[in-house]
Amino acid sequence: MRQLYVPGGDSPENVKAGKDAINAFEDVLKVDPNNTAALATIGETYYQMHQFDQAKEYQRRLQQLDPNDPGPYYWIGVINWAVCFPRRMGLRNDLKLATPKDPAKPSDLPPLPAKAREELAAKNGPLVSEGIQALEKDIELKPNDADAFAYLNLLYREKADLEADNSVRQADIQKAEGFIQKSLQLRKQETTKASSAGT
Repeated sequence: MRQLYVPGGDSPENVKAGKDAINAFEDVLKVDPNNTAALATIGETYYQMHQFDQAKEYQRRLQQLDPNDPGPYYWIGVINWAVCFPRRMGLRNDLKLATPKDPAKPSDLPPLPAKAREELAAKNGPLVSEGIQALEKDIELKPNDADAFAYLNLLYREKADLEADNSVRQADIQKAEGFIQKSLQLRKQETTKASSAGT
């Protein structure tokens, strides 16, 4: 059933396939409410359908079953970024502030005007904080999670745009740079290890 659903596709047939897949796994949960594979699959399908509140609900259920599984913490970080990023970039596009000051630095965007920043912070701030905390917990449980470091980088860029103080904004961007470098370093180590194992 799940293989009929194409992630991200929004045609009526595809949405129906996604809902049918969710319903099939919900039937599994009626028999076995703690089936982690079914919970994870439903959560990921909701994420792919851009139904982020429902996606997060299933990740929370997984957290309750196993607080030491890094997976749900990672997904909460990913989901929160997926909500925050389009809001921020939509606002920047509306204000014509989506072009970097320095073309060599794509993340070097001009600061948002105070009123726009405050309104965005009211919407995105709690999600950014929750996402950062979730990813930090993921890394505490799984220290070499390159994907978690990559999303920490992205969420710190979201956080930077909510800062009133430019020095704090720049510090957030520096942290983000450090996290993406860490992610790239871990990926390089994984590739090296994999190629060594294959020889």
